[in-house]
Amino acid sequence: MNKSLSTRLMYSFMALIVVIVVGVTAGISYLIADYFFKIKEQELAQKGNEMAETIEYFMLRDTCLLYTSPSPRD
Repeated sequence: MNKSLSTRLMYSFMALIVVIVVGVTAGISYLIADYFFKIKEQELAQKGNEMAETIEYFMLRDTCLLYTSPSPRD
């Protein structure tokens, strides 16, 4: 069965379009995922720094957090 030239060109064109669409979709998907991973990484780093600063603040203070109330006998 011999297909005409126009039929073969149409199939080739359709295959080319499919390859381009798949390639563009994969590329955009990769870029979006990479962008969101970078944002989440920055958020985690910022929260980690905030937590470290809070811990450092309480560890460097020389105050005692133990509360002693006066006894009723005083």
